[in-house]
Amino acid sequence: AIGYALPRAALPHVLAHFQIPDSFLPLFWSMIRKEALHSDGSRVPDWISFATLEVVLAKVLRRVRNKYTKLKLTRAHTVTQNVRKLKEEYVEKGFLGQGCFGRCIWVEHATTRHSYVCKLISKDVSTPVEEIHAELDIMKQ
Repeated sequence: AIGYALPRAALPHVLAHFQIPDSFLPLFWSMIRKEALHSDGSRVPDWISFATLEVVLAKVLRRVRNKYTKLKLTRAHTVTQNVRKLKEEYVEKGFLGQGCFGRCIWVEHATTRHSYVCKLISKDVSTPVEEIHAELDIMKQ
């Protein structure tokens, strides 16, 4: 039972959509083989689960971002959960970008002066809770 999956033949279209540079294609295929956990690790599987694709795309896109941007972001630069109000502990330092779930900003901890990336997720009721949880799971990786 594969669940939701893509045929291997569709992956070049996915890679083109995300504009992954050709120099990263061997890394992508290697990671697909590794994540798919096939008994024959030298062969790319015929079907790739969406979960595997999601994990590999996130890793490869992080590497692409790190190669082509001056900002080097790691998990240590992100606030994964905070039960207090954002403005009580952090000072907004600048806008980074906007996506489907909200926007990303630079923040600085008011006490320690450490800088972090904060993703402000909209509480819009039209976004299914499952999608928000999936986005949070991706950010935690």
